[in-house]
Amino acid sequence: MFDFFKRYTEEDILTKFVNQRDRILVVGPMGKYGQDPTLPILLEKIKNNNVTVIDIKGDVKHASAGIGDLFVTKETTKKISTNIKYVISDAKMPAFKGETFDIIIDRMTHEFIIMYTPGEYSQEHLDKLIFEYNRILKNNGKIIFFSAERRIHRKLIKALKMWGYNLIKGKLKTIRYLKIERRMYWHAHAYHYIVAIKS
Repeated sequence: MFDFFKRYTEEDILTKFVNQRDRILVVGPMGKYGQDPTLPILLEKIKNNNVTVIDIKGDVKHASAGIGDLFVTKETTKKISTNIKYVISDAKMPAFKGETFDIIIDRMTHEFIIMYTPGEYSQEHLDKLIFEYNRILKNNGKIIFFSAERRIHRKLIKALKMWGYNLIKGKLKTIRYLKIERRMYWHAHAYHYIVAIKS
């Protein structure tokens, strides 16, 4: 049973809603393996190797050296798993057939898309992102969003409701380090989560 009054960590959310058999799309990890907790949780905790990772190239205008670089993610993840698929892709134009994935995980990528889009176009870009996520997500599939910006978190909730998603949402319990077995990972904080379930 899901306790709506409890604060969960990102690890809690992923282990609750993702299993070993799910086909997963990870959107825009933060470059180096372990720099955000998503891949370590999926690969080492849940032990799911049916993962596809998409990211943009490293020379994107607003990207730092560790962000938007699929090569860095691939090279540092190879030590853990060689089964991951990597696709250079814009999240708003993913090159996949409809109803491909059981789970889509977006950890703050939606925030970069909205924050770095001129004001009059940010809603249009958010709508396009959700349209594409909806297209490639299987029926009863889930989109898991982790957000840092409260205003964007609220905007996302409003957009997802318009698309008819059932939402489980709340504040995250933030931790500085994630420990899986003997490995320790530091990660940047996300403060809110949304699990959007496609009906």
